Amino acid sequence: MTEPDSEQTTLPDLPVPWTEDEEAVLAILKQHQGRENAIGRETLAKEVGLGTRVVEQIVRHLVVSHGQSIASSTGGKDEIHGYYMISSLEEQDQAERQLVNRIIASAKRLGQLRKNTPAEILGQIKLDLEQDTTGVAA
Repeated sequence: MTEPDSEQTTLPDLPVPWTEDEEAVLAILKQHQGRENAIGRETLAKEVGLGTRVVEQIVRHLVVSHGQSIASSTGGKDEIHGYYMISSLEEQDQAERQLVNRIIASAKRLGQLRKNTPAEILGQIKLDLEQDTTGVAA
């Protein structure tokens, strides 16, 4: 019997288990539907009894691993800075634009440090992401 080709063998995506902390953070966020009802990071952290950095990591994990539609508001003059559950296509578009702007700004900063253009940085990031999702170097 021959061994299967490891590059062609794929495993099914398994569900990512939820932690109690994730469930607690999500339960509070579900009470904050829409940008106008954002909850501040510090307030959320106090309500769940965790540090702000831990809450940031949990929110990131809820979005990336559990597919939750959570956005953050950097706030304007009269807005709360914080997290909220996306409740409209307009908020979805706003959240996407905000993330794209952050990515571009970070690529410019990294480009200056590495003496590369932002396009070269984004190209390298694309390769890194492809490797991260396939587990195989591109």
